[in-house]
Amino acid sequence: MDFLGIGPLELLLILVLALLLFGPARLISTSRQMGKATRSLRRAFSDFSREIEKEEYRLGDRPATMPENKGPDTGTPSNK
Repeated sequence: MDFLGIGPLELLLILVLALLLFGPARLISTSRQMGKATRSLRRAFSDFSREIEKEEYRLGDRPATMPENKGPDTGTPSNK
């Protein structure tokens, strides 16, 4: 099993080093903060991609189907 090109032994080594570096209490809070940052970054990238697709559709650079708005309502009307 490879996770992002990292085998189980490498993953275990990274976790042990992180535990030694941060300690058990800070490791949990640091992991939580990293998860929130990753989620926020992923959401921002998704919103950016959606806006690019909408603009390409508006300019006629895309096929006749409008991309679906899967995120929160942006307040712009849909032309379906």
